[in-house]
Amino acid sequence: MSRIRRVWQLFGCMLLLLVLGACGSGGENPTGTVAIAPTNAATPTERPAPATATSVPAATAVNEPSPTPTTLPTATAPATATPIPSPTATAEPVGAQLVYVADTLNHRVQMWDGTAWKVIGGTGYEGTAPGSFNFPCSVAVDSHGIVYVTDANNHRIQRFDGTQWEVISGVLGANPGEFGEPYGLAIDLDDNVYVADNLNSRIQKWDGTSWTVIGNGEGNEPGQFRRPEGVAVDKAGHLYVADTGNNRIQYFDGVRWSVISLGEGDEPGQFQGPWRVAVDPHGVLYAIDAGNYRFQRWDGETWTVLPTTSGASVGAFADSFGLTVDGLGHVFVADTGNSRIQVFDGNSWSLVPGQNGAGAGVGQFMRPRGVAVVPLALTQP
Repeated sequence: MSRIRRVWQLFGCMLLLLVLGACGSGGENPTGTVAIAPTNAATPTERPAPATATSVPAATAVNEPSPTPTTLPTATAPATATPIPSPTATAEPVGAQLVYVADTLNHRVQMWDGTAWKVIGGTGYEGTAPGSFNFPCSVAVDSHGIVYVTDANNHRIQRFDGTQWEVISGVLGANPGEFGEPYGLAIDLDDNVYVADNLNSRIQKWDGTSWTVIGNGEGNEPGQFRRPEGVAVDKAGHLYVADTGNNRIQYFDGVRWSVISLGEGDEPGQFQGPWRVAVDPHGVLYAIDAGNYRFQRWDGETWTVLPTTSGASVGAFADSFGLTVDGLGHVFVADTGNSRIQVFDGNSWSLVPGQNGAGAGVGQFMRPRGVAVVPLALTQP
């Protein structure tokens, strides 16, 4: 009997070991991985849906052929940016100049007259009548002091002669003189007006009588564009275009188009969504590199990154969508996210005087996207 009991005990131990081994070998993820839910997508750059435009008579349009583009050698840039003095909060007076601002989300245009701010257009609400705006984006002034504004969500261009506002184009469409969310704006020495016709992926030129399409359609070849946001013109009449959707800057010398930036990326001369461009009196180009949260300049050979930081202090920015350069080479920037205008004198940043923060009062702004500066002595509206 004791022999039988020992046999059963031995059999029971073996059975217990087999059960424990089976329990320890299963029930876990064999790869050792854990599924992770995807993160939320980044919030897209602010771009409100276009409003239906009210049709108004437009100038007679003439579609002239654009020159065949030819790629020119692009400039080379150093591996690191050329040092520039860091910005400080020292005051830099605007001097005897008029400052115009496209006060975008207040749907109006304001002007600093050297003493105080005043509203020269818009009611504070979206509108379609002449002198009313829906998302004004850029502002420029010609040699006679006439103010031009891209009224983006009304798909039109307005101008102000000091007495009344006039719509010089006002039809949503793709024909010459028609627009789809016009954004950037520039005026040459002969008072020709250039507009970045965003949704139509082209540049349009108005000579005071008719509109001409510049460019060779949508694409990524020289002279082609994809959703351009900015345009600038130098003293010689040469064009610079912020070819936003292609992450590059293009240059037109009147005969040929060339790409002068150095591809997509975050090195000097590289861009992620260039937004606006401007040229100083010496032909130096400035560009807002929106996706990299910085400004770059090009002297014809080398790209340099200007000193900035992210934030709300002087010399810091929170999104920037407007840019211009005055006759002295001072760079004015619409610091859109901070609802203010800053100016760079080559050494330091300062605020344009008289600003009262974000809001709807006179001298206050709500996400301004355009800025223009002209001498106070210029015939003014």
